[in-house]
This record gives sequence, structure tokens and C-alpha cells, in this order.
Amino acid sequence: MIPDLHTFVAIDPGFAKGNGTGWCLVVARQIYQLSLATATDHRASLATRAKQIAACIPASFRATGFTEPIPLPRVIEHMRIYSGPQQKGDQNDLLDLAYLEGKLDEGDVRLVPARTWKGNVPKDIMQTRIEKKLLALGVDLSGLPRAKEKKGSVLEAAGIALWVMGAL
Repeated sequence: MIPDLHTFVAIDPGFAKGNGTGWCLVVARQIYQLSLATATDHRASLATRAKQIAACIPASFRATGFTEPIPLPRVIEHMRIYSGPQQKGDQNDLLDLAYLEGKLDEGDVRLVPARTWKGNVPKDIMQTRIEKKLLALGVDLSGLPRAKEKKGSVLEAAGIALWVMGAL
């Protein structure tokens, strides 16, 4: 939980198989927008793909009654390499994600390890919990991607946002 954040963007970085990076815009502690940022060319260099994804995520929010846009702090899931049986997948993929994380590092950034915001709960169970919580809050989920992995990236960004607000 990060009690001093009221308007921010939560980000679940991702590249794998074109699944993209989930992001969730929170305005005045209310979920305002959920979306997925993807690279337009999955064969492009890592630098190009990271730039394309970063360009899709809002850096500021123009609020009614304000003449200047409000800069958005970013809460980004921070990648960790775990030892032994806790390792999953190709550890080299984390290098690409760390690079993307650096490209998303604009302004006020808070890095949050997955274990901090979701503990050891398995991905499928946590995503189901997040979806139920969003529905209970009246968040419209009709625009979420249909593909399981892409939808999961957006749900995890929303989970980070809910954790920040102490609502997960």
C-alpha cells in the first residue's frame, strides 16, 4: 500500500509473445482506465519495442479545472530473479523486462516487487480475485483483451493499482 498516491499509473511490464504491458490509470483513487500497450513491430530491436510501449502509457493527466496536465507517478512491478525451485521461465527474459522498466522510468517512479503486492498467490488465482474486485467496484471490463495472457497483463496492472490504494 502506498497511501500518499491518489492519481497515478500502475504498470505490469511485459514483452513476451506480444502480450504487451498492462497499465491502469487511477485518478483520485478511482480506476479511470485499463489498457494494454504493445509494440507495433514485434521483430524490431529491444530499444524500439520498449520505446513503442512507453509511448502508449500516459505520463500526465489533464483534469477538469486545471490548465496544466498533472504528471502521473508510476508504480511499476519490479522484476526479481528468484533462486532454486522458485525460478520460472527463461531468466534472460528478465533482462529485456529490466530494460523496459528503465524506459518507463519517467518522473516519480515507485518499483514494487510482485511478492510485495500479491504475495505468493498463483497468477490465475490472483487474476480471478482482481477481476472480482474490479467488478465489485463497478469497473467496466468489457474493453479488456480477450486473449488470456494479454488480459492477465491488464488485470495485474489493476491489481498493483488496487494494492497501492489498499483495496486488494
